[in-house]
Amino acid sequence: MTPWTRLEGTPLWEAASLQYAKNGHDYHNMDHVGRLYGHAARFRLPYDLSLDRAILAHDVILDLAGGNEARSAVWLRDQLGEEDRVATRLIMTTVDHDPQHSDRRLALLDLADFLDPDRSRANTRLLRLEAERMRGDRFDEAVWEEGTVLYLSGLSRRIRDGLDLGPTGAERRVWSKILTGITRVIREIEAGPVPDRDPEPA
Repeated sequence: MTPWTRLEGTPLWEAASLQYAKNGHDYHNMDHVGRLYGHAARFRLPYDLSLDRAILAHDVILDLAGGNEARSAVWLRDQLGEEDRVATRLIMTTVDHDPQHSDRRLALLDLADFLDPDRSRANTRLLRLEAERMRGDRFDEAVWEEGTVLYLSGLSRRIRDGLDLGPTGAERRVWSKILTGITRVIREIEAGPVPDRDPEPA
């Protein structure tokens, strides 16, 4: 049983599972969704249906066409038959993962794997495989590494700039640890190939 969520076994859950399976992604899949639910349980977030829906649907549309977050929110709206505005706002916070968002719960959960060095290394490997599958013959290792470092560097700047304006207390400490994890991943990518192994079980 997946922790925290109350959607498992519902039509929405089944529809999302089918869509993630159809996508065939190495990283952005139901395993990733499951880890977010695990983080929600570990952080002891109070149950919220809109957050539950947002976690489940936030990466359900992901391709090279762009606008994936907005399209994922539209997918959720279409499945529900009406818009869950809170869920939509939460999904859209994963565009930039800025800690200055007033409701940054999903952004935090989406980055929480950076707290675990082994999980982060496995994620980097999966993201590389995913990019290679998506781009096929157009995939270039050096271009992917450069683009990933550029993205993570921008993400780290946004988090660093937002720390004094957004989260406080224990939440701020978690964001700070995530920032440390992102910096570590940048250094590892710049240093060379990612070890081809999965993280040790918790």
